[in-house]
Amino acid sequence: RPEEIRMPSRPSPWLAGSAMLAAPFLIAGSYWALGAVATLGVDLGTGAAWEFPETIGTVLEPAAEGPDVP
Repeated sequence: RPEEIRMPSRPSPWLAGSAMLAAPFLIAGSYWALGAVATLGVDLGTGAAWEFPETIGTVLEPAAEGPDVP
């Protein structure tokens, strides 16, 4: 029987670090701003901006037996 488990996530410290490094370049408007935006884009695009738990568990129920099982 299919089971859906939602994995809790939270922002990664790497995302905060990337944002702190990007902020001065974005504020100054220098040509480095594109690199700062790209760094944040890579973190968000690859999923590196989020932390997930190392393990996750669920309780499985035994499958019903007999002719009524789909």
